[in-house]
Amino acid sequence: MEAQTDPETAYHLSLPEWPKLAFGKSEIDGLMPVCRIRYWRRFESALADKLMNPLGTELIFRGQRRQEWQLTPTLGRYSNSGVVDARRAEEQKREFRLAMRGRGIGPDLLDEDNELWAFGQHHGLATPLLDWTKSPFVALFFAFADPDFSYEDSNPTRTIFVINKTALEELDADLIVQPLRNDHTRLVNQAGLFTLSPLGSDTLSSRIFNLLSETETVDMDNPAAVGRYIFKIHVPNEERRECLAMLRKMNIHHGSLFPDPIGASLYCNEWFGGRVDEPEIGSIPQVPKQRPKKPAASNSKPRAARKPASPQTTAQASEKLSSSIAGVLRSAGIEKDQAPSLAKALAAKFNATAPIDWTNRPFGSAAVSVEIKKILRMNGIDSSAVDATALAVFSYFVAQANEAVAQLKAED
Repeated sequence: MEAQTDPETAYHLSLPEWPKLAFGKSEIDGLMPVCRIRYWRRFESALADKLMNPLGTELIFRGQRRQEWQLTPTLGRYSNSGVVDARRAEEQKREFRLAMRGRGIGPDLLDEDNELWAFGQHHGLATPLLDWTKSPFVALFFAFADPDFSYEDSNPTRTIFVINKTALEELDADLIVQPLRNDHTRLVNQAGLFTLSPLGSDTLSSRIFNLLSETETVDMDNPAAVGRYIFKIHVPNEERRECLAMLRKMNIHHGSLFPDPIGASLYCNEWFGGRVDEPEIGSIPQVPKQRPKKPAASNSKPRAARKPASPQTTAQASEKLSSSIAGVLRSAGIEKDQAPSLAKALAAKFNATAPIDWTNRPFGSAAVSVEIKKILRMNGIDSSAVDATALAVFSYFVAQANEAVAQLKAED
């Protein structure tokens, strides 16, 4: 059963409503059985359905911000296929063990692989683990927690993945990781656990589908049959603040899910954000208007005021910048079809820093360089190419910044 898509209609509207499932677009959903709910307020009623409460089984949930994101752990994002390279995973473990020396962590953590990965996962280490939760509402929170970025393509839905943990453990118990150490306070508060992506040839999703096909008892052409093990729900990307406000009343927020200073900071940012208009992430901050000063008496003819750029001119300038950055990326060896979207993200970063005199600040250049590398890695650029590509883009940014400063001085 294939979902039929009207080109003039948002993709998710072509999907069946829960509890029916279908196979959607492979570029968005892969081979995953999918469905939709009309809006986030319907999520609670969907959870009451008997298909969400199979007798004698336990389900786990994962929320993700963008509709096309696959079940790819951070280590898998360093390859275009999403597969975690076994050699790189071993190197990562070895380096982390070495780096942890003298930091007050006992040898039991360093000796056991899954405990090591779990500890590193919650301290920013790139790992083959993915965070899941036994609470569907915690998953809904993580799906809606972060706003979208203005430079990204449209994102009509947030998504919730659902796995039948009981059935999956019967197929391969090694895919589920539940750490036993006492210092996993975040994991306890989030009712959390992990999936461990295979190393070498499969992604997590492909491993699950291969296991199901090997049983010869699951009809892989039937989305309802596959959906007894794993499926994905599209939730319209609307009323984000209202959704988070409802979850806050259920005591689901950054402050409760992250029992540490980071959680307290995120909670306060979230609280403050609810009291002001939500900014468009990646956009240029607007400078408050100031009263013009009364000009001093002078015999010279006053200079004409500089006209503000029109929206069309600004859009054209942004498009020109993206095109130029795409050229830099192609020259650095980035594939032609990948360069435009990557250039758009990098252009947004440059526009966000452009009003700031970042080239003359002690840490300004370093911060921009780090952000460039972060964007490259998040978009799947191979780690061996990140440094050289980032240097080329950074050099272009510096040249553009210096040119803008020189132009302003000439006009003055």
